[in-house]
Amino acid sequence: MHLSERLSTLPPYLVLEIANRANALRREGVDVINLSVGSPDFPPDSRIVEEAGRVLGMDGTHGYLVGRGHPEFRRAAAAYMERRFGVEIDPETQVISLLGSKEGLAHLPIALCDPGDIGAYPDPGYLIYTPALHLAGAVPIPYPLDPARGWSPDWEQFEEILSGALNGGGALKGGGAGQRHFRILILNYPHNPTAATADIDDFEQAVVWGRSRGAVVLNDNAYADIGFDGYRPGSILQAPASEGGALGSGVVEFHSLSKTFSMAGWRCAFAVGDPELISALARVKSFYDTGSLEAIQRAAAVALDCADEIAQTVSDRYQARRDMILPALQAIGLMADTPRGTIYIWAGLPDGRKDDLAFCSELLEGAHVALSPGSAFGSGGEGYMRFSLTAPEERLEEAVERLKRFGG
Repeated sequence: MHLSERLSTLPPYLVLEIANRANALRREGVDVINLSVGSPDFPPDSRIVEEAGRVLGMDGTHGYLVGRGHPEFRRAAAAYMERRFGVEIDPETQVISLLGSKEGLAHLPIALCDPGDIGAYPDPGYLIYTPALHLAGAVPIPYPLDPARGWSPDWEQFEEILSGALNGGGALKGGGAGQRHFRILILNYPHNPTAATADIDDFEQAVVWGRSRGAVVLNDNAYADIGFDGYRPGSILQAPASEGGALGSGVVEFHSLSKTFSMAGWRCAFAVGDPELISALARVKSFYDTGSLEAIQRAAAVALDCADEIAQTVSDRYQARRDMILPALQAIGLMADTPRGTIYIWAGLPDGRKDDLAFCSELLEGAHVALSPGSAFGSGGEGYMRFSLTAPEERLEEAVERLKRFGG
């Protein structure tokens, strides 16, 4: 059977491979503590579940939702953006419902990129960015994040990388010299996997830098409401250059209900920003899906309406877990900074070790603790591991004890 060239360009999904091995060990009767996947273990707020059940019991709510999403969901998303970030959003033109952020992140490059065009993404970075660009026929170019700068980009360094790529340098496929265009600059703050954060000045610099080079600027803001020690993550639409995602701004942001609202399996998210970008994404999506179930979208509207209260409760619980596990990890020689948000701890390997994949494999087989190797998120993650805080406190404590015993 012939498989497409674009399929062959997809990288291995190492985090999923670790999770699959953990599941295989469980089937063999092994007690594995899986901290490799960022799937919240808290149940959704009861008001969300109750609204879903109420709408499920109504006649006329099980058909297609043609368009950009249920009006109530889009209204709630716009109201959330104004209440949370002070950004005024038109729910008719600047919001679109998504079947999870992954879906939107995969479809926007199809709307924006011709074969051989360039999309830039962070290294280390979330695993969907490279495949999303590849499947759109674009050329993914990583921009390095500097740990010495708090995992922020060095735009001057990336300027040289981008210049070479635009001129057809290196071993890049697609497009001849002088035919490539820089189309998408992907940001992700708060950041997965490092838990790094960005302030408004950082967003402003990225928007100005990317847009001046002809690129749409996208921020994947999946952890927008999980902050610790009084910190509240911001939105790229707050940057003055973003103009609140107005027409012509060239800026769009993705928000997910998976993490804050413990709705990972519900597959519900939204994109917000430049109406032209939202319209382009809607056009692509119209050929791939007809929206999620009405009960999900209307329950998500309840979640957004209650976001401040729910987010505080969830943030407090994750912060308590962070404060419990972080000193223990540092005590056994793992070089971990204190995150201000997200549901992760990013830690360097002990004793100068560099092979994170081998180390995580040893932990899984020997200590029965599953962690994500940093190199799964790009070469910039080599020598690191990602801990997910999505396990009950007693299991996190047990994981640390196992790591202590494993280390001897």
